[in-house]
Amino acid sequence: ETDRTAEVLMKKDAAVTKALAVIALKAEANAKKEITRKVYDVKQTPEQEKRYKRTGRLRNSITSSADGNSAQVGTNVEYGPYVELGTSKMKERPFIKPAMAEHIDEYKEIFERILKNA
Repeated sequence: ETDRTAEVLMKKDAAVTKALAVIALKAEANAKKEITRKVYDVKQTPEQEKRYKRTGRLRNSITSSADGNSAQVGTNVEYGPYVELGTSKMKERPFIKPAMAEHIDEYKEIFERILKNA
């Protein structure tokens, strides 16, 4: 009888990599929805409009990536952490954490479905 362990492990690794890539893209989309809801869809006072221009830069900077071990979602915009975590003068408006935490069941389902179909 032929040992197919190596083949099975390769298929499993490929399925995990694919699942993480799909999850990363879904989490990126969820983060963009969160930032839109918490920042861009919020009515600003005239003073806020003068101080803070909403250009879409933060939302557009949200990206994702995945490898065989993990999926990442983030931004390289320097003020992203201040929006996510808040400051002593600005309340937090998290968009990355909820995009991950509030959709765990969805990500598990994606992972399980892709592994089952491998």
